[in-house]
Amino acid sequence: MARPRSRRRQNRTNTEVRQLEELPNTLIFLEEEIETVKTKLLIKIKISKSKLYEAKVGVCEVQRKWDERGSGTRMQARFKKLMNLKMKLLKNKWNSYNRKVHDYNNSYPRNNLMEAPNFDQVKAMNLHDHF
Repeated sequence: MARPRSRRRQNRTNTEVRQLEELPNTLIFLEEEIETVKTKLLIKIKISKSKLYEAKVGVCEVQRKWDERGSGTRMQARFKKLMNLKMKLLKNKWNSYNRKVHDYNNSYPRNNLMEAPNFDQVKAMNLHDHF
């Protein structure tokens, strides 16, 4: 049983060994970066932006299904209700994203200002547009 383990350890290259040794330093560096206020704000904005994109994908999916042929009157009513829920979710995600961008711009006015699209622009975007 000890024999396969020793072979496995011998098969590691010097680069792999070095990467394993440097891993704790990398984690410490990342933890220190996360602790800075500016980085925290940027991470929050990035997460909020991804959630906004996911909400937009949900709206596009419902719209695509709604536009398919062959759905009856009951399905149309169900799609309308679902679309209203998805649009409400999109509006909430946009509000969250917009608030975080506004907070960042107020905290760091000298740096590059982030621009947040207004809600009408977000509604008009398709999935291939830059978010």
